[in-house]
Amino acid sequence: MTHSNQPPEFPGRFNPVLGPFLDFLARDLANPPERLRAVDAGLVQRLQSLVGDVEVDLDAALSADDEWARTHPHP
Repeated sequence: MTHSNQPPEFPGRFNPVLGPFLDFLARDLANPPERLRAVDAGLVQRLQSLVGDVEVDLDAALSADDEWARTHPHP
């Protein structure tokens, strides 16, 4: 299974990492699928204890530093 690095909903935006990462996930899930395990309640509680109080506004504008990092990906 292969994936395009340029999703149709974002024409003109190329992500050189996305396609290979999705290919890796597809291979990892397929070989062997019985290795997959459910996330247990203990891990969920641990994650919630680490980030449970963090509030994120997905509609907020990025800071200047975040915007620069988004437009200048690290090699």
